[in-house]
Amino acid sequence: MSFGSPPAVEYFEGFSESRPFVPLVDTLAAEINQIPHEEFHRNATHSANSRKRAQRLFEHDAVVTTLDRTLLCDVLDAAVEWSDDADRFVVESVSGATDLNAPSDVTAAGRVPVALEVTERLASTLDDCAVVGGIPGPVATFNELLGDAKIDANRGANELIREVFGDLARAYGRAGVDAFLVTEFASGAQSPSAVIEADVAALEMLGNIAEFFGVPVAFVPEGFDVDVAAEIVEETAVDGVFVDSTDPASVADRFPDVRVGGGITPELLAESTDEIESAIESRFAGAPTSVFPASGTEIPAAIHPTKLQAVARAVEATL
Repeated sequence: MSFGSPPAVEYFEGFSESRPFVPLVDTLAAEINQIPHEEFHRNATHSANSRKRAQRLFEHDAVVTTLDRTLLCDVLDAAVEWSDDADRFVVESVSGATDLNAPSDVTAAGRVPVALEVTERLASTLDDCAVVGGIPGPVATFNELLGDAKIDANRGANELIREVFGDLARAYGRAGVDAFLVTEFASGAQSPSAVIEADVAALEMLGNIAEFFGVPVAFVPEGFDVDVAAEIVEETAVDGVFVDSTDPASVADRFPDVRVGGGITPELLAESTDEIESAIESRFAGAPTSVFPASGTEIPAAIHPTKLQAVARAVEATL
């Protein structure tokens, strides 16, 4: 855990009104450091060093250990392989829910050892910047594993996913994270009620783990209907939510009791640096302090670093 309490953590815990800058930077860090993307995700040294260099470049207030949606799929013994076409790990095959197996030791399974070593390296070297343990949510994990299969018809698989989800969180806590970040991904194959049930159960468990370690929890409901995301947040002890919105201040009305991040959208990053700075200033100059500049999705690796630097300059000038 970073020495003391980083400003971003104090903000999420409600002890500070100083808004953090939290773009979700993952594979972009590999691109900046000219590390092959697969190697970045497999090698803890390259991953940790690249994340630290990216943080020095953009000066963001929280570094996430991983945004890999297949991390728990690998743990559950699915056939996970790197895809050059998709530029990420994908599940090659799984015969069905009954073929999934939870390991006796999650900390030694799949790519979890890499994520934990990255955590320890960052926690021992970053002070004012929060080290955040990224955990793929149960819905995203289920969809990666079983595609269009229904969560509510495969409760055994969902329980296995939740089991390793909790084990990873505990391992992150022992490794010294300053916060947890649950990254979800919506799929039309699942009913809203099934999504809500799966996420509420997982986030309630994570809330107990987070309370034990004394750290906050943030939630990224990528692609979710805002009403579904709001119901999940209302029923759990989430401290912050990240939304992919051009106007996070208006979205914040649906999340009155948590910190709401947004405003750094893919469309914004496609604009010129001058337009980016102007947009950020307009989005946050009059926003309440419960709203902070963040991305509701991973910053694409193809984005030129000067674009995110423009966001950082505007954030510094505005906040």
